[in-house]
Amino acid sequence: MSGATGFIGRDLCRQLLERGDEVIALSKGGAPLASGAPTIALDLAGAMPRPQMLEGVDVVFHLGAINLFRDKKSAIDEMIRVARPGTRIVIADESEKASRLFAIFVGHHDPVVPPVDLIPANMLEVNLKSIWNEYGYLITFRKPA
Repeated sequence: MSGATGFIGRDLCRQLLERGDEVIALSKGGAPLASGAPTIALDLAGAMPRPQMLEGVDVVFHLGAINLFRDKKSAIDEMIRVARPGTRIVIADESEKASRLFAIFVGHHDPVVPPVDLIPANMLEVNLKSIWNEYGYLITFRKPA
């Protein structure tokens, strides 16, 4: 899970760990989770994880700032590459509505466009929906079996 120490990632990691799931947690700074579980420091906006780090995962959650990635297509392709056939892939980020709100504090921003058009045509069950009172979006799809 990328964004493991962020607003949504913290809670999702906690729930998955409490359930007994194995979680490979990635965070930009490498800070441990509240439970003390370690995370792997990796800034996905500038680097991809080592391939062996994520080989054969069952679910990919990307919960952190894909809007800021220089190469969104490569990031999505890597999520697909490391996933087992049949894996569900989940991408969540802030929407244009949230970005406009943040601009009050940080200034100009590029328009936010959910990268659903970068998902390869052979992926299954592609879905885009608005979440968090339209302050975010959620893209889900499944890698073919």
